[in-house]
Amino acid sequence: MAHDDCIVLGGHSARLWASGQDSGIAISELLRCGVSWDRWGTCEPYEWAFSDAAAGRFHEVWREQFSQIGFGSVAVQVEPTEMLAMFHGFCGPRPHPSRFAVRCPEEEWKPHAAGLLGLTHSLFVGLQCFHGDVHHDEEFDNQHRVDMNDVEAILQHGAIIGVGYKESLPGVYWGNLFGPPVTQWIGEDRLRTCPCHEHRELAPGYHLIIAYPDVFAHDTPEAMSAKDAIREHLGVERFFDRRFPHRQTTPPPLDWSELYRPPPTIDPAEAAAELEKLKEKARQMGGWLETRKGQIRLHLEGTSGPEANGEGPESSSD
Repeated sequence: MAHDDCIVLGGHSARLWASGQDSGIAISELLRCGVSWDRWGTCEPYEWAFSDAAAGRFHEVWREQFSQIGFGSVAVQVEPTEMLAMFHGFCGPRPHPSRFAVRCPEEEWKPHAAGLLGLTHSLFVGLQCFHGDVHHDEEFDNQHRVDMNDVEAILQHGAIIGVGYKESLPGVYWGNLFGPPVTQWIGEDRLRTCPCHEHRELAPGYHLIIAYPDVFAHDTPEAMSAKDAIREHLGVERFFDRRFPHRQTTPPPLDWSELYRPPPTIDPAEAAAELEKLKEKARQMGGWLETRKGQIRLHLEGTSGPEANGEGPESSSD
């Protein structure tokens, strides 16, 4: 799918979506939202047909993916329009929120908007998300993407800025979803009285704020003014705003313990034995293995040792 010309709907959760209940919510909402999902799987190209009959295998793959320590993902796709719904999670010593995202091409938004918004609301509540949004790709790019020609900025901050929940909420968009931890942090009354185009209470503790009428009008003065009014009302310190890069921000109080996994313990003897196996494989391939400053590099060209290749004493091989 092309990166641009899409509407993206999504939500973030501090939970690891590993239960059968989570997969049940995902597949039941996908089946009843009115979109004809075609294929599904864990990586492109998606290999299984998506239908009611997919439920058993879907639950099995879902739990297999999300119960593992590390990265898990399940996606469904509609062809030929390439509408995509993806669920993924990453847990570890530096946990990231579990996330679902639905990408809808511009030309498919009008006929599918109601169903996709309903799907987003159901998943947001059912999967216990703390924050989410609905935005046009260009709106996200304007607020978060670094100019790819600015090499210095990319090296310093990365290609995407302002999306880390450990610093603040990412920003204000056309659609803004707030779950219980963030709702309590901001305040129910403040959300209910927020100046906006539309406010909906999806369930106790779950709110949707639509900033301005048209999702495609994100770069108009009216849209910018509406988003500024929301920031001012809810607290500018709670949101990243690239116009004010040095503004002090406050992160939402989120519990990451379910996604935290301690670093694996490594037995030095086992690590040394594995390294010897890798060296032997390198020799069998006609090369040699360089180990330097915590890095391992396979050399397949030149001679079979580091000295003749101009490597210093820090390298090692047999």
